[in-house]
Amino acid sequence: MKILLCTRLFAPENLIGAIRPTNFADNLYHLGHDITVLTSGESSNNTKDARNGYVVYRISKNNFLERLKRKRITNVTLRSNTKNQKTKSSIIAFRRHSFALLQDIFWFWNAYKALPKICKSKDFDIVISSYGPLSSFLLGFCVKRKRYATYWISDMRDMIVSTITPKVYKGIYTMIQNKMLKDSDAITVVSEGQKAILLKQLSHKCKNVDVQVLYNGFNKMPQLQNSLASKSCKLIITYTGGLYSGLRDLSMLFRALLELYRENKIDMRNVEFHYAGDDFEELLLQVEDDSLYKFVQNHGFIDRQKSLELQVCSDILVVLSWNTEQEQGILTGKFLEYLHARKPIIGLVTGDKPNAELTFLINMLNVGISCEYVGKRSALDDLKRYILSQYINKMNTGSVSYNAKEEEINRFDYCNICRELEKICSNLFIVD
Repeated sequence: MKILLCTRLFAPENLIGAIRPTNFADNLYHLGHDITVLTSGESSNNTKDARNGYVVYRISKNNFLERLKRKRITNVTLRSNTKNQKTKSSIIAFRRHSFALLQDIFWFWNAYKALPKICKSKDFDIVISSYGPLSSFLLGFCVKRKRYATYWISDMRDMIVSTITPKVYKGIYTMIQNKMLKDSDAITVVSEGQKAILLKQLSHKCKNVDVQVLYNGFNKMPQLQNSLASKSCKLIITYTGGLYSGLRDLSMLFRALLELYRENKIDMRNVEFHYAGDDFEELLLQVEDDSLYKFVQNHGFIDRQKSLELQVCSDILVVLSWNTEQEQGILTGKFLEYLHARKPIIGLVTGDKPNAELTFLINMLNVGISCEYVGKRSALDDLKRYILSQYINKMNTGSVSYNAKEEEINRFDYCNICRELEKICSNLFIVD
């Protein structure tokens, strides 16, 4: 099959959002398909190059906007636990979203203008768009509408409209989603929860919509040195990622550590919490007690390579999510990255709906513990017992306990995930 992949995020971009589309392209090519990729590039001019045997068109970004982005300050060292700070966090989140959208619109327009040249020499069988950001989704729609490809698979790594979408954008995003997904021949999402939500949203708009679950996965990662973990006698707990104005919440973890410390069950001098991301100021609001502050280390925003190195140097990795009546199945790609790291995982899930999909997977794979705020007191007690057990293991043996189900974890290798994608592609022709 001749397949065009539209994705603004792609290797060598060191972002979590580039992992899924890059693995789609690499693995589909190795399965024998003719792959072309349309993505963004660092050069001021559009370029064409080869990656592992297939063609990659790199469309230039807006240089002025990129320079503004690099000037953004990410490290914050002052703590302010006030109502005004929460308002400030919301304003910052809106500003970030708006700036990212502006960048995306400029890149989409450049990529759209390049479509005739890219597509004139090939009649593509399938175009796959990888959302987000929005530009990738829009390009998939345009390729199908202009008949540059026979079929369109809209891969929804995230939902276009979600809890974290600023209210001012929700109306237009909903209209775009409903209008364009009617034109897609298949939709892939990363969880059962997202499938249920999307089917509910589209049920009155689209008949016979084909939505299938294609989980995120992990790929082979570079060899990293485990020097810090092997030398440290401390229990190192790490979270890498955003906090979305408090929608992702670490406060239960800090409360568990504080209570264990006050009960004289752990010595906080033997514990460190490491954070990497843009939201350190928001994190400080969740620490709750100043006595814990000195055990928190901020790395600021780091690229994926450094994030992987930080994970290797940790004993326990934390993944955050939410599960509400309006939105379920939030499974970040970071969770799958953690699986490949073969480290114990603590999942923390906010929201008013119990039994999150993240909780189900952590339990099924036996990779750690998932605690849901909807049953906070019992979840907190479970978390305290888990942390204490791992703390004792680390103090007595120098390592933590990890007994995951390896065969189940290997199902999430991108080699296996992409065989499922290949079947979805092939079935489009069978339907005809």
